[in-house]
Amino acid sequence: MILNGKIYNSPIGELLIVADQSSLIGLWFLNQKYFKRGIKEEIDFNSNAIIDKVSFYLDEYFKGNKPNLNFKINPKGTTFQKEVWKELLKIEYAKTSTYKKITQNLMNNLNITTMSYRAIGNAISKNPISIIIPCHRVIAQNNDLRGYSAGIDKKRWLIEFEKENK
Repeated sequence: MILNGKIYNSPIGELLIVADQSSLIGLWFLNQKYFKRGIKEEIDFNSNAIIDKVSFYLDEYFKGNKPNLNFKINPKGTTFQKEVWKELLKIEYAKTSTYKKITQNLMNNLNITTMSYRAIGNAISKNPISIIIPCHRVIAQNNDLRGYSAGIDKKRWLIEFEKENK
């Protein structure tokens, strides 16, 4: 299978959008940690309907709007990682959550009594759909900005940008 790709120029750096014909597969800052993780297919740098929708979403987002997700996302990862990423999608625009809160929510959802914060952090760090799956909104319990595969400077920018535009 050949995937479609596009380089998107954002105010904080270039992003690679990767999609198949029905869903968004990945959205990474160029050269971030875990860049194109899980993508083994050839990427054809021609747009498709999904890439056009993602580009419009990003245009609106970077104008300070809160665009609706009107396309399917299909991140590649383990079952556990996908559960963590689903939890991230619940964090509202311009709000933050903590690693501890994400862990507690997942433990409740999965009906288990223990879970490692480190496992949660590891899954969050491998999020293949930056910005849209808002891993930048997860902070430490003491409000410290920790771990962002594209760099703490981008995480800080995104959090501040959203708060200014809420």
